[in-house]
Amino acid sequence: MLGSSGGGFGILIDKVIGVKNEDMAVVYTFFISLHLILINRYKFPHAKFMWWYKLFLVFFICDIAFSYIHYGFSFYQILQGGRSYLLIFSLPILFRIKPDELQKLMPILFWITLVTAVLFFCQIIVGQPLMPYDAEPEKDGATGLLRIYNSPALLDLFLALTFVAPRYFGKRVNLYRAIFLVALVCTLGRTGIFSTLMIVILSMLFLGKASKLLKTIAIVGILLIPFIGMISERFDSGGTSEDLSALSASGFKDYNMGEGGTLTYRIAWVYERFDYLIHRPIGEQIFGLGLISDSQPIVNKKYNFMIGLRDESTGETYQLYTPDISYGNLLSRHGFVGSIIYLCMLVNFAIFLYKDRKANAFTIVCSAMIIMLFVGSISGSALSEPKNFVMYFIAMATIFQKYSEYPFKREKDKALFSKIN
Repeated sequence: MLGSSGGGFGILIDKVIGVKNEDMAVVYTFFISLHLILINRYKFPHAKFMWWYKLFLVFFICDIAFSYIHYGFSFYQILQGGRSYLLIFSLPILFRIKPDELQKLMPILFWITLVTAVLFFCQIIVGQPLMPYDAEPEKDGATGLLRIYNSPALLDLFLALTFVAPRYFGKRVNLYRAIFLVALVCTLGRTGIFSTLMIVILSMLFLGKASKLLKTIAIVGILLIPFIGMISERFDSGGTSEDLSALSASGFKDYNMGEGGTLTYRIAWVYERFDYLIHRPIGEQIFGLGLISDSQPIVNKKYNFMIGLRDESTGETYQLYTPDISYGNLLSRHGFVGSIIYLCMLVNFAIFLYKDRKANAFTIVCSAMIIMLFVGSISGSALSEPKNFVMYFIAMATIFQKYSEYPFKREKDKALFSKIN
């Protein structure tokens, strides 16, 4: 499941293993869930937020039926188009993770993140990919540096943890911070850099220690000084300041596709699908445009949206999915009602994590991460993809299982999982 959310951690990517990481996670979820059901151990945690979770599961099943009955899609087409949402069923599985299992897992994830972080910024220096990469590397127009989209999957988590739980990392914590920060800057992504730094700052705020927050800001600021020029160029070149002006100056119908990737483009993408749905039958408004993949030929016959990325192999516009804004994906897959239920479920996850954020250092960081998931939802698809919820489910499990009361023997594990006073 973690491999799915991290794209094989940049090493075991889909092309290398010959199968999609997400598909493997779905198969794993199915068989483990089936096993737990057969032995009567597939149980939902008793909590208020689970009401919305169960409601979405019911809605999703109805969504499958609607796609089959109303749209006439085959079960294969529905599975292909909606399989990513099957990972939402992993919550009862991940809630069973034991303290001794997680204390073994975290060091493995840390070292994978550290090694891939070093490889990531080294490939920027040498000018070619050092990790498996299935696309043609491109140069960033603002900085002239190579821009490769295989950054470490858990970079934000471990960078924040180096500040919230420094004892977990030992004497080399400052070295690890520097490595993670350099890797972060080398992503050259405005939203990613901003979100990750905000996760660090929010985590320190949640820790409730003003002196540590000021120290954190100072350390981050000092480490980023050598990269200020590069960061400034990248932010200035993004066209962010022109987005709102473009929105007020022209309508969506006359939108220029040349503005792809901007805020204008993202909102226009959602608006075009929204405008289509409000003129459709009530069933389609409730359940959306169907659980089907854009790779199916029937999609381009059924829909004719003009705004969207182009499929390089066919030249057709992607009709139902965009990597640029989460709300568009929710609207097309789940309609108005499903989108509301889905968002209410996530809001309740966030509230639960925030209320118990001081259960341990891990929950502090995850509560900050899920808040920034909402902040970044207008510029990325992460919020609409359940594969990204794995860490949140694990963090909630540490609260339910009261990890803070577990007799960890190593001091580093106590630093990570003990209750924050």
